[in-house]
Amino acid sequence: KENARMQIVCWAATRAAAIALAKQVEALILAAPVIQAEALGARVSGYEQDTGLYSSHQDFSIWTTR
Repeated sequence: KENARMQIVCWAATRAAAIALAKQVEALILAAPVIQAEALGARVSGYEQDTGLYSSHQDFSIWTTR
């Protein structure tokens, strides 16, 4: 098996939309049948001044067969 640590970042026009998208992504990753995934900590919100976009990011440990 092979392990990777990945950070997924979701961007949206509002903080609520970024968080909602990140929750959907988390649910899909954790339920994926071909990988074993674990969330590493909570989602973290952010804001990009230059673009006016909000973000929500989360780290995952993902195991899969080589």
